[in-house]
Amino acid sequence: MKTKVCTKCGKELPATKEYFNANKNRKYGLSSYCKVCKKIYNKKHREENKEKIKKWREENKEVIKEYKKKYTNELRDWYIIDLLTQDSTLTSEDIKQYPKLIELKKQEILLKREFNTSPNHDK
Repeated sequence: MKTKVCTKCGKELPATKEYFNANKNRKYGLSSYCKVCKKIYNKKHREENKEKIKKWREENKEVIKEYKKKYTNELRDWYIIDLLTQDSTLTSEDIKQYPKLIELKKQEILLKREFNTSPNHDK
């Protein structure tokens, strides 16, 4: 099995998407930081730049709205997993073990959309 060294922590890990985020611009299609280091970096960055991020979100409400609209319409698995983890004690790893749960949530959302857009639906 191929391995890859995280440029942040120096650990040698399997060169898979389980340990490194995908990055199509990198030589082997994987990020240079392992997922653990990237998570730590992102958290620190968000804490250090709270006001800047808040300002950007205020200035780009329409961009954010369009982005969310595009991805929620596509009902990608990661979006469904995020929805399911928000309202339960399940983790994303728990949910990934049950693909049927993801499909059921997608069906629920599509049915709600259909109901809300039907001409007979009183708003």
